[in-house]
Amino acid sequence: GGQLFFASKNHIYSLDGDSLRLEQNFEEEIYQLKAEASELLAVTEYGIKHLDNSYFSHQQINNIADRKIAGKMIFSTTQGITLYQEGLPDEVYLPNSPYNNSFSSMAVDEQGKLWTVSAHLSASYLHGGITCFANQQWKNYNSSLFPDFKGDNFFQISLQPNGKIYTSSFGGGLAVADPYQDSVIFDFYSETNEKFMGSKGPDDKFLVIGDCKVDSKGTAWCTNWGNQTIGPALVAIDKDGNSEAYPNCYISNERRILKLAIDNGSTKWIGSYPGEGIGIFYFNERGTPDNSNDDICGMVSTSTHSGLPDNSPTVMKKDAYGRIWLGFRQGMSVIINPTAALSKGALIIRAISFLNNQKINDLMIDPVGYIWVATATGIWVLNKDAYEVVANINKSNSPLLTDNILSLAGDFSKGLIYVGTEQGLYSFSSLSVAPKNDYDIICYPQPFDLKKSESMTIDGLTAESEVKIITINGELVQTIKAQGRKAIWNGRDFNNKKVSGGVYLVVPSSSISNTGSVQKIAVLGE
Repeated sequence: GGQLFFASKNHIYSLDGDSLRLEQNFEEEIYQLKAEASELLAVTEYGIKHLDNSYFSHQQINNIADRKIAGKMIFSTTQGITLYQEGLPDEVYLPNSPYNNSFSSMAVDEQGKLWTVSAHLSASYLHGGITCFANQQWKNYNSSLFPDFKGDNFFQISLQPNGKIYTSSFGGGLAVADPYQDSVIFDFYSETNEKFMGSKGPDDKFLVIGDCKVDSKGTAWCTNWGNQTIGPALVAIDKDGNSEAYPNCYISNERRILKLAIDNGSTKWIGSYPGEGIGIFYFNERGTPDNSNDDICGMVSTSTHSGLPDNSPTVMKKDAYGRIWLGFRQGMSVIINPTAALSKGALIIRAISFLNNQKINDLMIDPVGYIWVATATGIWVLNKDAYEVVANINKSNSPLLTDNILSLAGDFSKGLIYVGTEQGLYSFSSLSVAPKNDYDIICYPQPFDLKKSESMTIDGLTAESEVKIITINGELVQTIKAQGRKAIWNGRDFNNKKVSGGVYLVVPSSSISNTGSVQKIAVLGE
């Protein structure tokens, strides 16, 4: 009828001459006003309401389209797109997608399926559930789809050596599943069926589980965050389902811990919760859970080791050499000899100086030995000793929309790297491919036409190969060092000149596998 209406956060007004007249107060927040025929509708956080405060629809609606389709109103909702017409069933269109755009933690299983969660320390109540991406299809696991889910704000996920996925949540405990089943079913662990304890004590139901790592015996160790109360800092669940709770044996009422790594000596390194911590604790029960007299307990901190930029790690990872890599909100460090804690020896902790003051969100160590670091300024790729920056990937040199990288994961059978951000998921191909146990050389493109291709890929290498390019007469043309399964040759010799056309030999060898191979290639010159 030509009447003009306005909405503030909780109020609807109409224009009365030169002033505003209050028409209605709502308890919930108003997202949008919609003029439908001769009445006014308000889209709120709980549904659509008439001006008299009665509900038109109870769906959780984000927006109503300005135009109709075949006389039907179009709603965008948290569960897809709904077409509505009074007296007819709703038509719902749900695009195949993750539940939201945040990817805070990720893991790739042995079948190449990507598992992700959404919440993180800066958004602990982000209700994303658990998401799986396989064969270009997404599947979501959350409380709206699976009633047995205890909550949706999962923030940590990992694939462990026992083949199971461990997923931690803020408040809802731990979810564990076998990702290789045809129908994946999550089992939930909390204070009701395990020796976990709520954040404030035995009667508290708000349960926060941090990292879960499985040791060489198949026992799963999980950190159990809580306020400064007596209770478990760690809960161990062995492969037979028996569990044991362990308090912090260095400071008995210090449960403000979240991160975890297990070194080659089965010592558990426990990271304090960011912003709350006083140090990094270590604990080894010496294989005797019933005897605490032989336990080894201790703590390292900024006051005892100058190589630590902070007392509260954001991430902890063990590499193939047994070192413990630590990410912080102000930098990155590595414990070179963590097993020295068993003998109370001096620990060597080195700061990674060129990452000083960088916010480290995640670490990933690939089969080649490279260390991938997710930071607020993009991805940093370091060599295996972290003395050299191999690459820096950010929004200025890639399709990334943001430099704040939350998580990293790799499908190393294909060299596929996944990058998780708050603005979506990205992937790219890399040379970080798991090496083969025996040589199975394939070179492509074949023939290698220097007019059409800038490089040739040499695939099927074993670990730490040295690849020699040799003429058919035995003249050495080029030598290429490769850590993983693939190497790249640019068609040039030692003098950086393009080689002439002809037949060449690709001759890789490895001191790790003590094997070698040979492959003929054809090169078409310019």
